Parts: sequence; structure tokens; C-alpha cells
Amino acid sequence: MFRIVLIVLAFEFAIGSEPERVVSEFHDELLSSMKSDAPFVERYVALDEAVGKAFDVATITRISLGKSWREQSAEERVGFSALLRELIVATYTSRFSSFSNQSFETIEATEVRDGRWVVKTHLVKKDGGIVRLDYYFRDGLVFNVVADGVSDLSLRRADYASIIGSEGLDGLRRSIRDSIEEYRSSDAP
Repeated sequence: MFRIVLIVLAFEFAIGSEPERVVSEFHDELLSSMKSDAPFVERYVALDEAVGKAFDVATITRISLGKSWREQSAEERVGFSALLRELIVATYTSRFSSFSNQSFETIEATEVRDGRWVVKTHLVKKDGGIVRLDYYFRDGLVFNVVADGVSDLSLRRADYASIIGSEGLDGLRRSIRDSIEEYRSSDAP
């Protein structure tokens, strides 16, 4: 009986540590990117792989597009997911482009309901200030990041609904492509 309890506890520990490991590995890639003198495109490639491992881009896209998601063909959904992944990677590549002794700290990982986790972390800046970064998981992948209490997913959904309402889905595609290009060019010499 004691052995079964130990096995169950070991199994629960392994499951509980998975979201923390995913976030830790993602943070390691962000720090590596920040410390690198490599050009945008090289940092982008490394972070593209990290985003692919950590984020549920299909769910992020579905929630971001709201009811417009259901109106898309399977091919259009794949295209929007690819475009949104490109935006997510370009955003991280641009925002985490220089190192000034920042560090990440994991505060706690909590299962909020069956298979859904939140990993609370801090980005500690050089001056000691912190940015709270909470990673919300579904099915083992991040689907939302809340920075200092502001949900990236909620902001994205509201912004996209506004653009779709005024310019349609083609306007949203243009807007996302423009943002990606802006991030790419911000790193140019």
C-alpha cells in the first residue's frame, strides 16, 4: 500500500511539474535571445521553435477570432493560425531583444481545474522592478499570458473584433502582417 501511494505521489509530482518545465524552458529561450547579438531573423528562428513547443496557437487563434473562427474554412483557419504564430514569435523576438541582467522567477504552479494550470512568474528587471507574468495552460500548452493583470488574449480578441468589424478578415490579415513587419524592421540597424 505504501509503495502505491509513493508511485501515485511521484506521478502527481511529474504531472504538476510539466507546466513549470514548459515555462522554464520558454524563459530560458527568451534569456538566450536577449543575450544574443544575433540579428532578428536568427533570434526569430530560435523563438519560433520555443513558441511551437509552449503555446497552443490554434486555441489562441480560435479565441482571438471569436465568431469569425467558425465562419472560416479549415484552410483559412490554418492560415490564420500560422499568421498569428508568426506575430507571437515576432513580438517576443522584438520585445526580448537586449539583456540588462533581467531574470525570471517561478512563483507557483497551480492546477485550477482538471488539466488546466496557471504558472505564476516574475520577470525581474535590472532595477529590481518586477513584471508579473501568469501563463495559463490547457492540454499542456499555454493559451493565455497575463502580464501585470492584463490578459493578452482578451486584448487581442477585443482588438481583432474591432478590426474585423470595420475592415473584415482581410483587414485583420493586413493589420497582423503590418505588425509583423514593424517588429522585424524595429531590429534593423
